[in-house]
Amino acid sequence: MSLWNKGLIGHKRGGTYVEFGFHLKDVTGTAHQPPTPRPLNSPRHLTPRELPSYGANSEILARNGWSGIRMDGDESAAQAIPNLHLEFITVETIVALFRKYGVNQDVDYVSIDIDSCDLWVFLALTDVYQPRLISIEYNSLYAFNDSRTNICSRPQDVRRDFFGRKQYGQFYSTALHGHWLDGVSLKAIHLAAQRRGYTVIWVETHLDVFLARSDLLCPETGVALDTFAADTGMATHTTKSNAPRGSVNEQEELRRKWTVEYV
Repeated sequence: MSLWNKGLIGHKRGGTYVEFGFHLKDVTGTAHQPPTPRPLNSPRHLTPRELPSYGANSEILARNGWSGIRMDGDESAAQAIPNLHLEFITVETIVALFRKYGVNQDVDYVSIDIDSCDLWVFLALTDVYQPRLISIEYNSLYAFNDSRTNICSRPQDVRRDFFGRKQYGQFYSTALHGHWLDGVSLKAIHLAAQRRGYTVIWVETHLDVFLARSDLLCPETGVALDTFAADTGMATHTTKSNAPRGSVNEQEELRRKWTVEYV
């Protein structure tokens, strides 16, 4: 839970939000103690003890008079979390989903956290919508000068299923390769933000990069990107799922296959 989200509460009452990439562990702070399943859209909010520092960007806003929607592709989460809609977020679907749920063109806050195509979804969304504030999860393993992002899929790849039938297209699998190639670097977010009329205003270490619409900022109030250099080139967690796997050559092959430089 970012200090920026808490700051929004004092700045504006009754704002609107959209959060996608919302998991059970973000609700309770642990994957081992999921909440009791409740009907969709039930008026349940979390207690302070349940609210982890790293989860659910929209929850503290919801508990303080904000309204909005949450989306995720996890069916079990959709059954347990209030106002969570079961949707699969892609570059192709994001704008249609915002229209489906009647999201305002200049919604106050959007949180993007899908561990893969975050940058491409941001670019697709801001081609049509202009949220006032956006947070995007970043990969803190990347060095400050790295401008790289995850490749969502490789439709040109051919593989065979269990029965030997050809299947076209692959998606990056964290189960096979870990989280170390997930998402996007800080510098890539900065470059994409500039092209869409946004400015990096804060980095929540290991977690999110916050962007404000540049036309809403006072002149000469920008923060130099290198202010956040210490928030890069560092491991997010010390778990095996975040560590590179295989030999150096295998790691480099995976990096070439599943990431691309963003310029």
